[in-house]
Amino acid sequence: MHKIVLMVALVCALSIYRCEASGISATPSNRRPNEAHSIGDMDITINAADMKRADPDTTPPTLTPYKAPYSPVKPNTPLSFASSEPIRPNDIRFAALGCIFDEPSVAGQIVTATLVTCVHQGTSGLHFSLSVTVLDIAGNIGTYVVKYQYDSWGPYLRADLAPYTVKPNTPLPYVSTITGVPSLIDIDTLQPTGITFVSSSCTFDTPFLAGPYAVVGTLLNCTAEGSFSVTVTALDMAGNPGTHTDSFV
Repeated sequence: MHKIVLMVALVCALSIYRCEASGISATPSNRRPNEAHSIGDMDITINAADMKRADPDTTPPTLTPYKAPYSPVKPNTPLSFASSEPIRPNDIRFAALGCIFDEPSVAGQIVTATLVTCVHQGTSGLHFSLSVTVLDIAGNIGTYVVKYQYDSWGPYLRADLAPYTVKPNTPLPYVSTITGVPSLIDIDTLQPTGITFVSSSCTFDTPFLAGPYAVVGTLLNCTAEGSFSVTVTALDMAGNPGTHTDSFV
């Protein structure tokens, strides 16, 4: 760069007219045309902003996930990442072993691809690694790796009550598992919303989450004596619904 400035200065020193090149300008001092000129007689200006614009972009883009790492995800879940700079719309790649994604898209600086399905369930705390790769306008490659838990199974709900003989104002607790076999590694965490207790002949108080793995609905009354059925629905943390129907007396 110093050689370029020197060459331009030398060329400008040979002329009494204004000379400009790539952010460098040189104007001769107030001498008459027949007087000798030297570099010292020139007013040389270097435009730092113009010189900086010539520097190449070598900084790769960075990505930030919208869904927190290690979160449970179900089939057909959009996964989005925010880029630190504009990226090429045709150079986006989502890759995870055993999983399928639809065609990635970009809106502004947000890239998104929908998880279609995965081969393996994320039971017992297993997670899959997702690698997202993008290119910025200058061609720099940015990659982000994050882990998620794939879950396409709804929770298995079972009544935690024996015997199945109830009376008004009786709480009906239900616990959740993944496989239907209660165990610490297969307990399915539930959401506090989306809980319903439905019966054609009985009414229940507003159901609630009782700890991460259990829901409770309190029987208020029934229209008649005898047996009745109740259908309980709850959502796991991935959004999969679990439904179970029991009969009580």
